[in-house]
Amino acid sequence: MHVGTHGTLEFLKGKETGMSQNCFPEALIGDVPHLYFYHVINASEATIAKRRSLGVLINYNSPSFSVAGLYDDYDDLDQLISECLEAFSLEPARGCRLEQQVLDRAAELHMASDSLGQSRRRSPDETVHHPQRTAYTG
Repeated sequence: MHVGTHGTLEFLKGKETGMSQNCFPEALIGDVPHLYFYHVINASEATIAKRRSLGVLINYNSPSFSVAGLYDDYDDLDQLISECLEAFSLEPARGCRLEQQVLDRAAELHMASDSLGQSRRRSPDETVHHPQRTAYTG
């Protein structure tokens, strides 16, 4: 059995149609079954394989993918974190209030306190440096 895709068998020297025993694809494959797997958007190569090497066509399609993103309370938490980080640079007092809301919301979502780090309530007078968020959340 020969299994091929993007192989040279179907592109070897020989006639376009009506292959004879003197054409390279026919001489090489002989009576060996030839399964040709191809993606549905590449039907032209599959046609060549069927015509030039008597391939049995087996097509497939890729599964569709989409960005899942966040949902419900997790999306709300993501927005609250963004708001908190922005507030720290513009209004530190508001940033401190939002930081506590972020921690409370995370606790409500059963996020482990270990993953949140040792948190404590900050005073608005403290200088806090928060690097800009770079995580992709959809």
